[in-house]
Amino acid sequence: MGARLSNIPLDNGPWRGEVSQSPDDLQLRAAGAINYLSRSYSDGKHDPVSLFVLFGRPGLISAHTPDRCYPAAGFDPVGETTREHIDFETGDAEFGVSNFTKTDSSGPQKLRVYWAYASEDGKWLAPGHLKWAFGGSWGVYKIYVIVPVTEFESTVEQNRVVEFIRLFLPQLNHALFDAAAGGQAPSGAGAQAEPVAPRS
Repeated sequence: MGARLSNIPLDNGPWRGEVSQSPDDLQLRAAGAINYLSRSYSDGKHDPVSLFVLFGRPGLISAHTPDRCYPAAGFDPVGETTREHIDFETGDAEFGVSNFTKTDSSGPQKLRVYWAYASEDGKWLAPGHLKWAFGGSWGVYKIYVIVPVTEFESTVEQNRVVEFIRLFLPQLNHALFDAAAGGQAPSGAGAQAEPVAPRS
């Protein structure tokens, strides 16, 4: 299943994608990733959106929701994680939305993180207990969409990211799930899904 990440097209409507620097193998193993995809997307007008799609076993990958891994990287959570339902061309999805802030030598950083999981049925969810939701699955996909924000209350910035997700999810679902059911992978699939090196 994880190899299907290579089917995902690089561009997303008006957004142009670039393969971005990936976490090191130790970070990926800690996150429970077997395969992953790491990109940056820009519409040429605003700050880029960062995208990570990971594939791994439910028990391991469920242990690293943003509210755990971002504080470990020095970010402070802002408010409670909320759930947002996003309708898109071929369905709907539930995303968790978490806000974080951090101040270092470069100044303050504010990030909004959208995250969700899906198994073989292609339904993206942000459950409170992943093991209960996907315990019967061999593997689970996890998506993070991360955007820097000027203000957490900015509706304009929030709508921009939601529009990116609306455009991206049909491509993502086709690449990961429709092809598995006998469909063709979309044309222009030039991204690379990197296997995580096995633990020695």
